[in-house]
Amino acid sequence: MNQKKLSKDITKFHYNNKIYNNFFKNLKKGTKFRCLTGKTIEPAACKTPLILVEGDYDLFQKDIHFINLKKDYSNIEECMEKLNDLRFIDFITENSYKLVKENYLYNHLINKLYNIISKIN
Repeated sequence: MNQKKLSKDITKFHYNNKIYNNFFKNLKKGTKFRCLTGKTIEPAACKTPLILVEGDYDLFQKDIHFINLKKDYSNIEECMEKLNDLRFIDFITENSYKLVKENYLYNHLINKLYNIISKIN
C-alpha cells in the first residue's frame, strides 16, 4: 500500500470517527431515524384532516393532530367514523394547523438547524 493512500485512509477514518463521536455516539440503542415531510406538514397547513399510519411524527400526536390508522388497517372503520365526526375533524385540523404555524415554518426549521450546528464546536 502506498504512503499517499494510507494517509488518505487515515484522514478518512479520523473524519468519520469525528462525525460518529459528534452525532451518533450518545444515541440510545433503537433511536429512530425518521423525518417529518411536507406530505404531513403541507396538508396540515391547509387544514386538511390527516390520517396517518401509526408511527412517530415528531410533535404530531394521534387524536390531537391526526387520525391514527393501524399498519394492518384493522381500525379503518373507526377512522371512517372519525372522519364523519365534524367536531372531531375541526378539533384535529385546528390543532395541526396551529402546530405547523408555531413549529414548522421555514424560519422555525432554519433556527432549529442553526442552533444544532452552533453547538457542534
